[in-house]
Amino acid sequence: MDTFTLLITMVSLLFVLLLLVLIYVWMGRSKKNIASEANVPETFESLCAIIHSSVSTNQALNQAADRILSRFGSIGEYPQYEALIKGICTHTNTDSKLVSRFEKSLRDANPKFKEKIQKTLKEGLAKRDKK
Repeated sequence: MDTFTLLITMVSLLFVLLLLVLIYVWMGRSKKNIASEANVPETFESLCAIIHSSVSTNQALNQAADRILSRFGSIGEYPQYEALIKGICTHTNTDSKLVSRFEKSLRDANPKFKEKIQKTLKEGLAKRDKK
């Protein structure tokens, strides 16, 4: 083999190796950015936005509802929760298990709002039937 051909082959292999290492490093950085965004603390408003978003999947709705119940289960101002219950009832990707679990957990955690929660649930389900 000619020394010039051997030299060109070695340089091209070195270039390919360098390119593969750069791609590996670039892919690792993008995953770290995604992971750091996932650790952002969620607020009540951001979780409500997931529920009110028309493109949210059933899985996303269930996760958001679970986080709301675990972190913000006690009712301070009822109008926020009223809109939330109606949003869960009328969402196209919700199911009956989510609605009943959310409503039951809220009632159990907030007995003084029991009647308001039941009334809001009836209104939300009535709106769902009209859609």
